[in-house]
Amino acid sequence: MLYSDGVNQLNFLVDPDFRTGFITGAILHVVLVFTRISLLLFECYTPGCSEIVIWDFPVSVVYYAFDSDFPIIFFSLLLGSALWGFWGFGLLKLVRVLTRKFS
Repeated sequence: MLYSDGVNQLNFLVDPDFRTGFITGAILHVVLVFTRISLLLFECYTPGCSEIVIWDFPVSVVYYAFDSDFPIIFFSLLLGSALWGFWGFGLLKLVRVLTRKFS
């Protein structure tokens, strides 16, 4: 995206690999969360949702402000999925760079 000052910013959003990597990472995170919660009660199987907090580490610092399972699960599905989406995109870009370099 070209801004008025001529600087190309946020060019990763137009990268053809962004959608593939981001959606793959986000879906994997949603599957991870759904395997660690009770969908009917919307509660974690472990006390304090400790497994979800560990898997979402950089953004899970925010989760310590909540005392029940519902906000942890909700914010994990939002923030954690975005984090995993960016990790998926970064991993896909790394694989593409390495395959180009060594092939």
